[in-house]
Amino acid sequence: SFKTAAGGAWETASNWDIGVVPGAADTVTIPSTITGAINVGVSVNVATITKSNAGALNFNVGTHAIGTFAITTGTGSITFASNTSAIITNFTHAGTGAITVNSGVTSLFNTFAMTSTGTMTFAGAQINANLWQQTAGSTFTLSGGVFNATTVELTGNAPKYYINAGVATIGTLRHAGSSGILQVGAAPARIDVSSLFEWSGV
Repeated sequence: SFKTAAGGAWETASNWDIGVVPGAADTVTIPSTITGAINVGVSVNVATITKSNAGALNFNVGTHAIGTFAITTGTGSITFASNTSAIITNFTHAGTGAITVNSGVTSLFNTFAMTSTGTMTFAGAQINANLWQQTAGSTFTLSGGVFNATTVELTGNAPKYYINAGVATIGTLRHAGSSGILQVGAAPARIDVSSLFEWSGV
């Protein structure tokens, strides 16, 4: 676990309870006691990150490989700086904070799920996902680059999916719930659904 309440550098061994920087087989916990920002100045390769705090986690450089990334609660933010990249097998955002992915970033997911009122803004180069899920008032905004997904599922109460700039290419897009928003900005922003589009509710 990260232990320094005021935050600090990911790559500083003394900030970790085991006295070493986590490696490829490790499970990382960022508990609610961490209130300051954690700044990542190296490439991260870990099995799991579980984050439940109000502080920021900033990936400032590097290529990052993470098996499972879970935000379980909290208002804390996550930022991927320009020209970083991330391969995350399964990402779950159940908190209320913001995820920001800046220009030049390529992100790869098997599954990505937002299950609370958190947000994600993507202005990177390209995002690829097998399964993309949103529910419970979550908000995704594409503000540049390319969004590719095999399946996008919007369910529950008022998920929001905005394409303000860039291109979203989706195989299957489904909405099922009491309400939801799908909004595409002015050209050249666009959405292409190649296989199936289903929308129920309002």
